[in-house]
Amino acid sequence: MIKNANGFTLVEVMVAAALLGGLSLFFVNLVSNMNKAQSNSQSKTDEIELRTALRLLLDDERFCRVSLAGNGNSGFPTTPVKFYKKDIDQLNEGLNIALFLSNQAGDTRTLKKFNGEAFVGGGQDLSRYGKLKIKSMKLIMNNGVGANYANSPTHTDFGIIRTVFEKMNETPKKDHIIDLDILLSMSTGKSPDLNGQTRILSCTRGEKPKSFAISTCRTVSAPATHNYSLLCSSDEIVTQLGLSNGWGGSEWNKHQYVSSIRCCKGSLGFDSMSLKNCNWKSVVAAHNQDITCDPGKIMNAIRLNNAWTGSEWNKHQNVSEINCCEISL
Repeated sequence: MIKNANGFTLVEVMVAAALLGGLSLFFVNLVSNMNKAQSNSQSKTDEIELRTALRLLLDDERFCRVSLAGNGNSGFPTTPVKFYKKDIDQLNEGLNIALFLSNQAGDTRTLKKFNGEAFVGGGQDLSRYGKLKIKSMKLIMNNGVGANYANSPTHTDFGIIRTVFEKMNETPKKDHIIDLDILLSMSTGKSPDLNGQTRILSCTRGEKPKSFAISTCRTVSAPATHNYSLLCSSDEIVTQLGLSNGWGGSEWNKHQYVSSIRCCKGSLGFDSMSLKNCNWKSVVAAHNQDITCDPGKIMNAIRLNNAWTGSEWNKHQNVSEINCCEISL
């Protein structure tokens, strides 16, 4: 076999080179994966910090107002921001904005903090935040679409500040969104503004009221047993009682009994609902007595009983208790 000057064979040298090459590749991939993990962790931290910074700016009435309404005292902007609602009422639209700090009096923009890449708005471009690139920052008045506000010297409405950003270390690139509710005070059609033209007077961050929605429903029927309870699950509420009777003649409507309940899941906005702090509430021993849950609670179950015996007992069940729960989101 061919020997080199130190006595190693060519095969031994080639094997050693191959092993060193494999180890080098392993360590390169290891370092690359560690760097990628660290970069992903940093971009996640940047995202949390960006959301917090946006909230802090919009929570301060002065910063919010000079950013969206322009310079000037509250209600009297000297550099008013104007728009037509129908132009910015859908999620693919929106009024480009930038966010600023203000002076102590709260009537003049001072230091710009954020803007979208699509709208620098004068001065330094602040569309970079750590490992994030802010592509756009827009005001969207999405409470109803397709029409301007009616002319009014002052009115309020909820909208959102939508910040679209991408993570510079992410492959392939994709858009990430931060939506923050905003409450605006505005005037529309007031001179010198045109008919249907709106100017922002002041603003503050606020949570938009969420409507309660019913989704998946099911019927729970009464079993053929004495003194039973009809129960919904922990994420459902009672929306309907099913009544039946087996009596005939003129007295039948006086002997309705509960044969089923309707159990439905609910949500507030995009938040799913569950229930907590449930308790049974007894019927007051009185004739023709209504029973309701306390304010802030909803019904999740009913309990039935009776004192009858014989073949007709199941037709005389009485509601003895209802189960009342708080909503947990």
